[in-house]
Amino acid sequence: MTEFAAASSDHASHLATASFADLWNVALSSWELPIGADGSTTPQIVAVMLQRFVAVTCRDGDAGRVAFMLLDEPTHAVQQVVVRRGWPSWRDLLIPVELIASIEPEHIRLNIDRSELDNFPEYRPDEVIEADIRQALYDARTYTTGEDYLTIQISVRDGIVVLRGNVHDERRKLQATALARRVRGVHAVRNELIADDTLRLQIEAAFQQSPQLDVADLRVDLSLGMARLHGVVTSLKQRATAALIARQVKGVRIVNNALRLAALDTE
Repeated sequence: MTEFAAASSDHASHLATASFADLWNVALSSWELPIGADGSTTPQIVAVMLQRFVAVTCRDGDAGRVAFMLLDEPTHAVQQVVVRRGWPSWRDLLIPVELIASIEPEHIRLNIDRSELDNFPEYRPDEVIEADIRQALYDARTYTTGEDYLTIQISVRDGIVVLRGNVHDERRKLQATALARRVRGVHAVRNELIADDTLRLQIEAAFQQSPQLDVADLRVDLSLGMARLHGVVTSLKQRATAALIARQVKGVRIVNNALRLAALDTE
């Protein structure tokens, strides 16, 4: 979703009472399309249609001021208005455009009561949310070794957080979700982290289900997706098959094949 800052504009004085679609048409005429090094054009966030911090009111009183408008990137349709609340909350709230009753040059009226404002999610820029989650992981005792911290990948889009990478165990995976959810502005967390203890079970299950494999005294050591295979096999083909099966398990990054041949093991 694209963020458009509300800023002073010569268009504002010409709006009078207008629909949000009318306002967006004015915004389109304000876009700048700079030419990139590759010859492409990229829309920039520029001054748009409302005077900066135009007042927002509810049916029963003041709601705050407009800070941003959030647009759907494919269609450029306005999806939500970010309303900046003042004292005592000091929060930016995401308000769907469907709740706008009317738009005038000096203020926007919402079709809700002030008591309903606390039901709406807080807005914070994605990059700020990502930085706060990274800091929370860094500060957590769970990740004091630093290894898990370095392998966790964080992506945030419209307040939706996705965690990817490898961690040592399920406890650390669950802790990452909990830490991310505590960050202001996070609306949901999708945890795709892969824990070593779970990955080990998946590799061992894959070995047991393979009719081509006969491994004795099998042991799999895992460290952040790096698997080391221990045990005895009857042939070089079996040894290669075991490594191949392990590599195909989702989440395995590297396979260190330490399987021994039975003939050599008896010498």
